[in-house]
Amino acid sequence: MKRTIRRGALVIALLVVAISAFRLWEIGRSYRKANQVYRQTADRFVQQAPADTQPVQPHGEKIRQAPISVDFDGLKRENPDVVGWLYCPGTVINYPVVQAADNEQYLSRMLDGSYHAAGTIFLDCRCDGSFQSSNSILYGHNMRDDSMFGTLESYEEPAYWTAHPTLYLLTPEADYEVRLLVGRYVPLDDEIYEADWTPEALREYLHEAMGDSGLDAGVDCMEVERVLTLSTCGAGTQERRYILIGAMTELGRGETGD
Repeated sequence: MKRTIRRGALVIALLVVAISAFRLWEIGRSYRKANQVYRQTADRFVQQAPADTQPVQPHGEKIRQAPISVDFDGLKRENPDVVGWLYCPGTVINYPVVQAADNEQYLSRMLDGSYHAAGTIFLDCRCDGSFQSSNSILYGHNMRDDSMFGTLESYEEPAYWTAHPTLYLLTPEADYEVRLLVGRYVPLDDEIYEADWTPEALREYLHEAMGDSGLDAGVDCMEVERVLTLSTCGAGTQERRYILIGAMTELGRGETGD
């Protein structure tokens, strides 16, 4: 009898291990599928900008440009909800940005509309679709394989911040350099989730938040007019989120002016 019980217990243990291994394999396969889709999207619609062909202004200075260019006409044929592209050199962040009529549609939908837990990076539905709001808010999942916004919490490490201080947001209308100012954990009802701020209120929030972070972003918050906020769930909890806030500066697209 005892031998039978031991054998039964062993069989159950082996089944548990097998099921767990299969679930891990399924999760891994799901991650690989999402990463492959977004890599293929980047391969089709994004090009690195040649560093030696930057246009110059009449007085000889190079026009500051984004390090990539995006075929938004092609992207919008794939999905009319595309409003931008987010890129951070040296990281996994190289993704299309969409906006829907609500903040639910792309939580678990990929660019082609298919269901997937990774979802798509999306702009808050309350924000201006051309990123003219004083605070444009982007949401992305904190994925375990560091994809999507899975690396945002890495900015808690000063060395990571130093290595990746700048993001680029490209839109059909304009390109922006996003100089990171703040990285912090916030409650779900933090006021940063308001899209429309007066200049005074925004600068007051930034002044306090930048003081708490202890990091010198090299930017005077009193000169900031528009910010981009990236938001993701804090690892292991649904009770707080991790955010990055960056000051937006419009870049040139090759116009040399008069």
